Amino acid sequence: MMHVADTRDCAFEAFITNLGKYNEGFLVGEWVKFPVTNEEMQAVFKRIGIGRRYE
Repeated sequence: MMHVADTRDCAFEAFITNLGKYNEGFLVGEWVKFPVTNEEMQAVFKRIGIGRRYE
């Protein structure tokens, strides 16, 4: 799990959110430091609910 306190060097950070949940009134998301691997990004998507009901 990635956190803002992660100490690795990064070019930038972004808060990735589930827009479908946001439109329903829930802020579900995570801070992600870039660069990020495809596997790390897929894990973030899974944790915030993207790929099931929401895309």
